Amino acid sequence: MAEQERPYVVLLGGAGSGKSTIVEKVTGEKRASGNARSATKESKPLWSLKGEFIISDTPGSNAVGDKFNHNIWIATAFNFRPVSKILIVVKADIGRIDGVIEAIREYSDRFVDLPDVPLGVVLTHMDKIEWDASENGYEADFKEVIIDEAGIDDVLFACTSTNGPTLIENISKMCNTSYNLRVNHDNFLRLFTKLHKMRPTDILSKCQQEVDEFKKKREAFEIERKQFRNLELVDLVFEFQSFMTKEITRAKIRVSDQFNFTFDGTEADNEAAHMSNMSNQMIVELRGIRIEALDSQSGHGVGGRGLRKCPHCGQVWTKVEGCDGETICGERPNNPNDTRGRKTPSFHLGLNFEPQIAPTVMATFTFAWDESTKKLGITKSGTKGVMKGREGRGHGCRNHIVWSEMAPVQVPVEFNPTVAAVAMTDIDILPPQAANFNDRIDQRLEQHLGNMTLGDRP
Repeated sequence: MAEQERPYVVLLGGAGSGKSTIVEKVTGEKRASGNARSATKESKPLWSLKGEFIISDTPGSNAVGDKFNHNIWIATAFNFRPVSKILIVVKADIGRIDGVIEAIREYSDRFVDLPDVPLGVVLTHMDKIEWDASENGYEADFKEVIIDEAGIDDVLFACTSTNGPTLIENISKMCNTSYNLRVNHDNFLRLFTKLHKMRPTDILSKCQQEVDEFKKKREAFEIERKQFRNLELVDLVFEFQSFMTKEITRAKIRVSDQFNFTFDGTEADNEAAHMSNMSNQMIVELRGIRIEALDSQSGHGVGGRGLRKCPHCGQVWTKVEGCDGETICGERPNNPNDTRGRKTPSFHLGLNFEPQIAPTVMATFTFAWDESTKKLGITKSGTKGVMKGREGRGHGCRNHIVWSEMAPVQVPVEFNPTVAAVAMTDIDILPPQAANFNDRIDQRLEQHLGNMTLGDRP
């Protein structure tokens, strides 16, 4: 196997989790593990003992010191070459299982907006656990919960006596396909959080105030929404998520203006880190709102019912109303196809991707936040057209078809509403005036990448 085809593994974890010890055993190279402070200051790719794969040690993402630069180095490790496995390294003896899961999710949750991230887990210090296992043993207990809570299937266990060849064999089994995980300014501040130094306290306090206020707006919305019903409520949720998206931008501008952030000079990293920490906390809240907006459509169209193919002509359809019985291929729905919640008892099919629907309207709302009372005012401010259907009959061969007997069709990713509705990549982490700082992130990533070199294969 050529060097370019060898698996590439990146270790990710907090300072003192055991990353450097794993690298020492796997490569035979001393990495100064065991120090009270993170000894690894930069990412370095190394060959395993017999050249089975390449592994990159990285600085602890939570290390004391230059957190921003440490995480730039971690991002650079992702950019070095296509990644076969990212191994999240966590100490098994940091507490009971829930504490370990929390430590894993601190990293795994960051990759939610990136597709095809090959995550695995290494639990170190397995011989230091003090709580009692079930009859199945520690490894079975951990693996069951990690799969259930973090959705990660590949779990490796290590203790003081675990040797290099054993680690190499187990890691190699996890490496199948490689993925390009390109990190740049667009996703760096989403993947790496809590980069700020703990001073000055006035900035920390203001950022926390903005986050708390953002959460209060969502809480107030849960109260005020009770006055709306049915389709109006569906429209309301969609408009509220749009309002809250803009609130994130307004919060970034308020903080930047109050403290005269320039995102330049010696404090640039810390200014960007404060913005990142605040924005990412708000994005967590917003994601819940967007998921609810998607769920409001869950019983309709592509989102909930899927696609099926006519056995006669091959036309692909999605069910927009009715039961699983018989209809005619190409028949139009009885009522306008309002994907926001209407249900009708009759059965028809609507053509996917080219929906044949009648004109429909959507309620619009105005939101006002009272700073003194901490109450959210919601006013219905009118309606607007959403979509107009085409004239005439639908496509189709006019043969009789039965929905429950039609073959299912895979939904193409580009047409899956979940991608657009739940992904948060449309939200900038930094305010507009930080454009130059974004360029600096890209430049630093490129500079670090130029300093990452791989020695000859054993």
